[in-house]
Amino acid sequence: MTEDNYWDRCNATTAGQYLDSQERLIVNEFLDSYTPRLCLDIACGSGRFSLPIMERGICVVAGDRDPIPIKKLNNKSSGSRNREKKLCILQIDAECLPFRDKMFDCILSIQTVGYTDIQQFFFECNRILQCGGWLLFNEANRHSYKAPIHRKISLSTQFYRHSYSEICSMLIDNGFQIKKVAGMNWLPIKRDSDNRWIPLASKIESGLKLSNFPSISPWVFYLAQKSVSMTEGSRPDTEGENQW
Repeated sequence: MTEDNYWDRCNATTAGQYLDSQERLIVNEFLDSYTPRLCLDIACGSGRFSLPIMERGICVVAGDRDPIPIKKLNNKSSGSRNREKKLCILQIDAECLPFRDKMFDCILSIQTVGYTDIQQFFFECNRILQCGGWLLFNEANRHSYKAPIHRKISLSTQFYRHSYSEICSMLIDNGFQIKKVAGMNWLPIKRDSDNRWIPLASKIESGLKLSNFPSISPWVFYLAQKSVSMTEGSRPDTEGENQW
């Protein structure tokens, strides 16, 4: 009998696949344009992104604080021909990363930032990234229609704490240039939903190009680059999608 965890169950649902496709599209477009030397996948789970990135020939450090998905990732990757040279799996805390300064040129953190002290997280990411290194992550936006719904129906206060503009300001204050943003997760569903209307609704969302409205999107995917100088920074268009 295999062990399971929340994210693996959610990502197998119709809603999970809808969100997974949005996240993968952005990550894959980035990797098609830029090949990191060493990538850190924070809160890697059982390897949803770590394994495909490794299969591209990129060296990956996969970290999570939960031992169950770490065990699953170890089992899933044990037969990989690239495992020994390309993948290192660790149990780590996202707010206190046990790595030397400027070690990585890419950090990926999916569905993670809301669980952290965001300022501390950005500080740690800046510390361990090389100048010009990349930070890819997504986070909830309190200036969206989902925020008041979340506050009414959920006991959790971890998500929808910050607005899109506040996240942008924190990134810049912590030495990052914002290179691309995309809105996501517009459907009024939870990630563990199997609602049969999700495929149709996701096509409507795509057709309306709602990803181009990050300031009011329920979730926003950010691609930020560590500045050469801490004084450098650039803000994206508030309603437009930036290019590389």
